Amino acid sequence: MSLQEAADRWMNGNTIFTETVFASNARARSDRARELGWQPKFDASPLQSAIEADIKAILG
Repeated sequence: MSLQEAADRWMNGNTIFTETVFASNARARSDRARELGWQPKFDASPLQSAIEADIKAILG
């Protein structure tokens, strides 16, 4: 599927937003926050499960 096809199907033709949402690769690490004593309050597994369910629903 091309970027334009995805934009037309899910983002009302907005290729910039489609590329940002579906074709970007952003990663973040909490190294500095942890050095300052920050600890996560929640486990990431519910978020991961929700993302996987959404992708499965979109892709069939």
